[in-house]
Amino acid sequence: MLGKELDGMSYSELFVFSFEISGAIMKVVSMKKIKRDEEMGKTKRPRPSVNKEPISPGQI
Repeated sequence: MLGKELDGMSYSELFVFSFEISGAIMKVVSMKKIKRDEEMGKTKRPRPSVNKEPISPGQI
């Protein structure tokens, strides 16, 4: 069905159509990356904090 619709399009219409498809693909990929980063953030375990006490010159 899509082939019949594309058959009557001019070159410029096909170019715009392919540009729209490429833009939609880029949006989906970026949304997947954001979702994956959010999921990774939820599952990461917090790192144990290290007590950083200032070292005085006499301790070195």
